[in-house]
Amino acid sequence: MTIPRQLLTNINSGKCFALVGSGFSTALRYPSWKRMAQDAVARAKLDATELDILQNLIKNEDFPEVFERLVEPAGGMKALCDEISASFSPGSGFGDAYRFITKWPIRCYLTTNYEDEIARHLDEVGVHFTTLLNSQADFAQVIASTQNRIVKIHGDLTTPEDIVLTTSQYSEFSSGGARQYFRSKLTSILQMVPVLVVGHSMADRDLQFILELAKESASATNPIFMIVADADRGQSEKLLKQYNIRIISYSNADGDHRNLAKLLRQIDRFVVPRSGSRRVPLDFPDSRESETAVSLYVHSSLGFGGHEGMLQRAIQPQVLSVVVSEPSGIEIGEIPSHLLPVEIQKLSTFDAELQASVNELVSMQQVVEDKGIVEATDSGRAELAIMQGKRSSDEDQFYGALEKRLRRCKDSDDVQVLIQGFKKAIVEVFRKRGLATAEMLFKGNSFEPADMPELFESVFPPAAEVEDFDLRTEYCNAIMDILTDPNEDQQRYLAHLSQGFFAFHMFGLDPTGQEIRKKIAQDTLWILDSNILMPILAKQSSQHEFMVSLVNKLKELGIRFITTPKIAKEIHIAWNWMQQQLRNVPNGGERVALLQTIQSDSYTENPFVDGFINGAVVADWRGLDEYRLSIGFNPTSGFIDALERLGVAIVEVDAVDPSVDSNEIQLLSDEIYSKREDAGTLRAGATQTTAEAEVIYLIRHLRTEKTFRGEAVSEAFFVSTSRLLDHMYQKTDGLITWYPDSLHNHLSYLHGGAIDPEAAFDAITTSFYAAGVSVVDKGVYQRYFAPAVSEASATLGKEIDNYAAAVSSTVAEVQQDKERVQSQFARLPELEKPMFVEQLGWEAARRNEQRANAAEAAKQESDRLRKIEIENIKNQYDRKGSERARHEAGRQKNLSNPKHQRKLERQKKKRKKKR
Repeated sequence: MTIPRQLLTNINSGKCFALVGSGFSTALRYPSWKRMAQDAVARAKLDATELDILQNLIKNEDFPEVFERLVEPAGGMKALCDEISASFSPGSGFGDAYRFITKWPIRCYLTTNYEDEIARHLDEVGVHFTTLLNSQADFAQVIASTQNRIVKIHGDLTTPEDIVLTTSQYSEFSSGGARQYFRSKLTSILQMVPVLVVGHSMADRDLQFILELAKESASATNPIFMIVADADRGQSEKLLKQYNIRIISYSNADGDHRNLAKLLRQIDRFVVPRSGSRRVPLDFPDSRESETAVSLYVHSSLGFGGHEGMLQRAIQPQVLSVVVSEPSGIEIGEIPSHLLPVEIQKLSTFDAELQASVNELVSMQQVVEDKGIVEATDSGRAELAIMQGKRSSDEDQFYGALEKRLRRCKDSDDVQVLIQGFKKAIVEVFRKRGLATAEMLFKGNSFEPADMPELFESVFPPAAEVEDFDLRTEYCNAIMDILTDPNEDQQRYLAHLSQGFFAFHMFGLDPTGQEIRKKIAQDTLWILDSNILMPILAKQSSQHEFMVSLVNKLKELGIRFITTPKIAKEIHIAWNWMQQQLRNVPNGGERVALLQTIQSDSYTENPFVDGFINGAVVADWRGLDEYRLSIGFNPTSGFIDALERLGVAIVEVDAVDPSVDSNEIQLLSDEIYSKREDAGTLRAGATQTTAEAEVIYLIRHLRTEKTFRGEAVSEAFFVSTSRLLDHMYQKTDGLITWYPDSLHNHLSYLHGGAIDPEAAFDAITTSFYAAGVSVVDKGVYQRYFAPAVSEASATLGKEIDNYAAAVSSTVAEVQQDKERVQSQFARLPELEKPMFVEQLGWEAARRNEQRANAAEAAKQESDRLRKIEIENIKNQYDRKGSERARHEAGRQKNLSNPKHQRKLERQKKKRKKKR
């Protein structure tokens, strides 16, 4: 999974709201909904009929209805809440998932959980947030600028009058009525601020309600991110395309949400904590060690000397530096005290190597020697100045470009704080990794080198020292750009650090290279994983050249390497996946389908997709058919023939161990399958886990039997970008897996020759994928998808018109919305523009439909009121007519009544008398 950059920007901005779900509580072993319902039913006094009804409701997971029916038997809502509270407590102390989400700079937390774990975990890091409940007065406080608040949108068990627990209470919240303010407020939050919805399952009633509101609030200009369990890929892609709701899913097969913390851990590497990190810093190397380490790289990359042995590679540039620093010269016997690493001075050959280095410098006219005094020449000073200038220039390019970018955001003293923090962190990591990699062969016990994701963990926390969130965010984006898409100068500086510190520590352990040659090249067998071989087959993929050079170095040094048919099948599965994405797509028409594929949040980088795109740009192939021929895929044998042509021996397990224990391999495969399923990292199902089981079986057999095809084998290792086997079996089997960059460093140390900074950078990035970081060539991708981007730009005007007409009420609003959308479109990365325009179209269609529905509803209401009015008028007219008819009937009756006539006559006479 590649972590979306926009999500990281949202979190690091300090403006993000988090809507926290029950997965966090479940991970802390709070009672689940099912457990709460079962306990409540067990405590209630119920007849057999009601008990059967409630058990069926629990079976169907309709827990709100269970509590609805338990209110009366419990003696009211307060009594029911008190009963639930009695057993509502965590099964463990603090939770990793809560620790991550509370150390992030989240502005405001909203949660459906009843417990107070967010506040408790915030207290642990010394931060206080005020807790609000779900009354209308509480919700009135929540606006876009609200900060340091926890809003319990379902209330809690101490406030039975406000809790959301039963069916009727859920209905009040979800359908409006007395709680319409809640729906309105949550909708406005989703529209106003960046929101991260995290810790729900797709089947949760709460998430379905949130999704409903999110769809109403959806906007092409404001993505809503959701980290949820067990999301269906098809549904996720629909939500992205139509609503700009971006789903990041994790596996939750056993329902305990353990993988939530693992996913947050992956994101945490790129998040600046809300306050200074408590992480204990690594030992920072002194300036001499750093300078010597980098000098070793520069010295080698410039080809200085060119023919000296390994020890001279370490000594010669230092000797020149020492001599130049002494204007009057220095005795040769005083030079060793200035040389690093100090271990080289213990070698029996050291004095001879030192003299040989001085002699070499004399022959190149860099120094002169007279009676044991060595003095630098003008040529030597110039040569050292070139090396120092090169190093200084590369460093200035690396940090200077970063400083300039940050000062464009804000020109303040904080910029230097960030630069110094970044410099210290990045040097720390490469120094630690150089030492760890160098020591791999010399540790008697299992040893795991620090992986490159630690680089990201180290370079982001320094930003916590800066309070300006805009500057923080710009720093984070700049660092991601430098580490994933560096220019040539930046690549070279990263190579300085990576190769320099490794060489420095390796010289201290094995100055002559004899031990490393013995341990790597002699009597050692290497098993190559699919993530090593796949980029080799996938021509033009980002890692292709590096992996090819790795295998070529193995060949040149006479080092034996193999793979297995199961690993080859994994490669076949990855290729078939790409073909499946392009099914029914005509040859040469792959562009639109591939753009949709790589933009999916569920997409994981596939070397064949990457290679196809890169090669298409340089016209190596015009379509999938030509690409298939170029990479050597055979519909019958897959990639077996192509691998063998590359010199990769494909070896069956039973060819190594004729009495192979299939049951043991199956048991190993089952263990690995369970581990990968739990972690959500099953790429190729049982094929993948069986391949890994065979690897550990082969390594154990080779280490025990000490032979392979009749030749001696003292050691066997696995080369892979995954260290799962080490995590599972390192206690019993020691070091199993080498990262490709670790092996590359050792082979380069043996191989000699100038170091290629691009290859060194590619070596660093081989483990970036494990951190969720994409390192594809963005410029190439932009060129390949340029027609789709151009088409999106061409249709933008029409879509903006439709959108503005759909969402705006006045001419002024139309113009404002058009300008706002155009500005957002211009700021988008090129590859996201087609999706943006499509989302804009969907949003305009929804708004038009809503307007049409609203207009139709208004028309129907108007018609209904008009009918009522007409009916009232008719009824009124009918009443008056009835009244007139009644009066007329009475008059006629009176006219025919003699008694009434005599009365009228009397009344007439009385009126005459009064006159």
